[in-house]
Amino acid sequence: SPSRHGIGHVDLGPQHAIEALHEHRYARQRTGYVISAALGTGIACIALVVWLFRRQEKSYFWLGSMQVMWVVYLCTILSQETWPFFTTAAMSLVSISCLLIYAHTFLIFTLRFGGQRKPRVECVTWSALALWISLMTLGVVDTSYQGVVSLMWCGTLFAATGLYFQWRAWHTRSPQHVMLAVCWLAVIVIGVHDSWVAVREWYNFETLTAFFGPVLAIMLGVLLGWKIAEDMRRIDGFNAELSQRVTEA
Repeated sequence: SPSRHGIGHVDLGPQHAIEALHEHRYARQRTGYVISAALGTGIACIALVVWLFRRQEKSYFWLGSMQVMWVVYLCTILSQETWPFFTTAAMSLVSISCLLIYAHTFLIFTLRFGGQRKPRVECVTWSALALWISLMTLGVVDTSYQGVVSLMWCGTLFAATGLYFQWRAWHTRSPQHVMLAVCWLAVIVIGVHDSWVAVREWYNFETLTAFFGPVLAIMLGVLLGWKIAEDMRRIDGFNAELSQRVTEA
């Protein structure tokens, strides 16, 4: 039975039962993150390659960058040992920094996908991020506060971005915008649920991020393919119209 005696939740029972329970929870979380990392890697490669050939399409670059940061963050979670030449503290800093950068690229990708630029907002958020990471790197901020503040920072940014894009999708009524708005609404709901888990209202193995990650990656992949197909149709239409005008001339 679970109990609280200064060390959090503890399950008591026969050794074989506890081992089976631990293996189930371990596989449950790890499998989801591995699938999410694999799908994220594929989406990042496709998005960045498309951007290399179409530099004017900034949303592809930010989508690729966002997925790269997510994959690196997952790698720090999945890693069972510190990376070569890295200490435990350095690994923790890399993990936190990747999550923070992921949250900021999440914001920029959302703005670019919605066809918007917010120079002041972007400047302030990136400047604050650079300052915070610098303070953590220099050891100015106590390590006991780094994770808490960073998670609150990321949660606020995710929620604000997701809620803003609900309004944006309602305003434009674009099918692609609506689909992304639904994705971001799900991100907010999952984030609220897992935030309660983080403060130990429920068991930690009940977080949903590990399972929602692959679903979100698939939805972003569909959205990426949809946008590429739409761009190709637009180019084909322009070429056909140009050919017709040349023939008429």
